[in-house]
Amino acid sequence: MLKLIVLVGLVVAIVVVLILLLRNNAAPSVSSASPKQEVAPTSSPAPENTGQKLNWLEGLEGPVTDKTYHIGQRAVTIGRAPTNFVQIMEKGVSRFHVRLTPVGMGLELQDMNSSSGTKVNGNGVSKASLKDGDKFTVGSSTFVFRRTADFAVNEGLVGRKAIGGEAIKPTLMEEDGGMVESLVLRALDEYSNDVVKVAQVTNMSLDMVEKIRDKYKK
Repeated sequence: MLKLIVLVGLVVAIVVVLILLLRNNAAPSVSSASPKQEVAPTSSPAPENTGQKLNWLEGLEGPVTDKTYHIGQRAVTIGRAPTNFVQIMEKGVSRFHVRLTPVGMGLELQDMNSSSGTKVNGNGVSKASLKDGDKFTVGSSTFVFRRTADFAVNEGLVGRKAIGGEAIKPTLMEEDGGMVESLVLRALDEYSNDVVKVAQVTNMSLDMVEKIRDKYKK
């Protein structure tokens, strides 16, 4: 009888221990890690809208004095021919005198084999990189390059009239807006004023090519 009582007590003890073990295993573990913090995304502040535009020419001397031209991101030319962005009617200005091309933080200036040359900051150049404030001279006209500005008038948009002389009269190609003349002038530059060759490649009469050549002769 005593043995039976001891056996029962042992079984009860074992059951109690098992119950305690099961309770401990079922209890949720508490993590010591700190709760995850959300980091608000960062972004660069939007650039301030100053209302200014890139790449302007401001006339300082000569017939372009006080005139302003917005180039923007276009490649433009200055010269005596009507198809130039800035047309200057002077003897010292060639048909296509200089080309300006936006590059990086400024403009690339290329003299187009002009008869009188181009000066940048007082020095004769064939090619130069313009930065803000640099000056260049075509004929008697001096421009200053402004990287950013907000001038009230853009002569390149509202003007487009000959400067420094009488405006060029309409030609027989008036209905084409001067595009034929421009084509012939560029061909003359490319073929070193060989009027016979230009007449062939443009399919125009020799007489017409000579008239256009003489009209804008350097």
